[in-house]
Amino acid sequence: MQHRRTVFAAAFLLAGLAAPAAAQVSLTPTVGVYHPNRDPLHLREGRTDQRLIRGRTLSLGMNLEAGVFRGTVAYATKAEILNEGVETQGPVGEGRLLAITGGVALRPIPRFAGIQPYAIGGLGVKRIGYSWNEDQISNAFPEDETEFAMQAGAGVDLMLGALGITAEIYDMITPGSTDYRHDTFIMAGLRLRLGGVDDN
Repeated sequence: MQHRRTVFAAAFLLAGLAAPAAAQVSLTPTVGVYHPNRDPLHLREGRTDQRLIRGRTLSLGMNLEAGVFRGTVAYATKAEILNEGVETQGPVGEGRLLAITGGVALRPIPRFAGIQPYAIGGLGVKRIGYSWNEDQISNAFPEDETEFAMQAGAGVDLMLGALGITAEIYDMITPGSTDYRHDTFIMAGLRLRLGGVDDN
């Protein structure tokens, strides 16, 4: 099932990049904050019972749009992993995340004074990696894992000719058997129109 989801997400992304050439094409490098879900990682091994939380960190990204279709790459690294409730002891490890999604950016509201809001939706994958300072924790958790993800969010851009700025927030949601894990990105970017005839 995991393999099927990954293949489907990749196909969805390629479909977005294969939009008609006449569509408006834009490229947006972004920078912002990665905010992981605060649900703790739970380590139970022998007499050890630890609850670990991931901290916020810097994130970088890139959006490629062709008409309504959109591909997103977002990366965050050096997210400190701490023991819940005893943050003063310092991190026990670091986390990193690479997310790749394909989907749509919908703009049903007309642009006014150069400003236009938009909604974001898509499917893709998240690649999560860990590095640990303690062997006991390292042996209990995998070094990395790849998960299916759904993307949902919203943003706004201000365009002045072929150049503009964007601000957006989106969530990378991992459906689980009992809950949904959220990894949130708050990003600002510089949008460059590369060509096409769309007014977006």
